[in-house]
Amino acid sequence: MVKIITVNIEKGGTGKTTQVFNIGEYGAQERKSRILLIDQDKSNNLSKRYSKYDVGLIRHENTTNALYKGEEVKPLHIHPNLDILMAGKDLSDIDIEIKDKVNNRLILFSWITKNFDMLNEKYDYIIIDTHNDTTLITQNAWAVSDIIIGVSDPSMDGFEALLKLGRDIEKLKSELVEIRSGESYMIAEYYIVGNKLKHNTNSSREFREIIEQEPNYLGSVQDKELVHTGNLDKIPLVEYANDPKKYSDHKEFFKNTFELYDKIFNIADRQKGE
Repeated sequence: MVKIITVNIEKGGTGKTTQVFNIGEYGAQERKSRILLIDQDKSNNLSKRYSKYDVGLIRHENTTNALYKGEEVKPLHIHPNLDILMAGKDLSDIDIEIKDKVNNRLILFSWITKNFDMLNEKYDYIIIDTHNDTTLITQNAWAVSDIIIGVSDPSMDGFEALLKLGRDIEKLKSELVEIRSGESYMIAEYYIVGNKLKHNTNSSREFREIIEQEPNYLGSVQDKELVHTGNLDKIPLVEYANDPKKYSDHKEFFKNTFELYDKIFNIADRQKGE
């Protein structure tokens, strides 16, 4: 059954989109899972990773915008096992457009429910990248997710944002309740991941000590020049790992990072009882 993973935090610069990009590509290329990426980041950063596929052929139907406008939606095929709904240029206006709609935090939920048979047949996972906010379309992503991952850099602002995200998720769960049954529409479990951690700085060491005490902590990704190079060249880590020399030079990094990605996918599977 298709599983839905959302990555979010109300803080910029944490490397959230980089993790969505690498988790999605790892799932598609290494695990051979069928992945649909949905870009809800108003900065279009995830979509920009796939800009080489934009040769004037991307249409409105290939965007997240079309989904929230109630129009025809057709994800863009990137490569075997990976499709994406791109963020349209006017994505920042969507929150305003849906503000006065009934159930405006369940639009994505309704779309997935309506198209569930098709999505379930075509994909194993849907991974949603969000803007660093808690606006309506971000809450739409929370509402439909099986798991939500908060990604933070090693800073106290980031850690506080992780704690706030957990409180905001629980608040939305309590609000999105079916009247007759009294049950929440939301089933998402919340987990946290550290990112950009350096091995030789006090700030990273202190952050790790704090975050590791949280019961929903999954692991951390080390800060590596390889990651920054991948962002610039739009190359995912899983492809670098196929290079024997790069893998040998960064073996421990690849091993730890991919184990974390496997853990995320496996938790999503367990959430669905698989």
